[in-house]
Amino acid sequence: MAVVAEETQPVNKVLMVDLEEDLQMVNQLEDLVIHLLLLQHKELMVDLHRHLVVVEAVVAQLK
Repeated sequence: MAVVAEETQPVNKVLMVDLEEDLQMVNQLEDLVIHLLLLQHKELMVDLHRHLVVVEAVVAQLK
């Protein structure tokens, strides 16, 4: 059984490195998604503000 454990250790190390690299990639993708969502939110807030300015102008003219 000791021989099998010794033979699988290098494979386990390779798998751990692969898993760590995958985890780093997932974390980078999460950061990118969060960044893109924040940008989208900011754009939506700017659009909402523009519409609000227009609505306020129309309401002011109606008064």
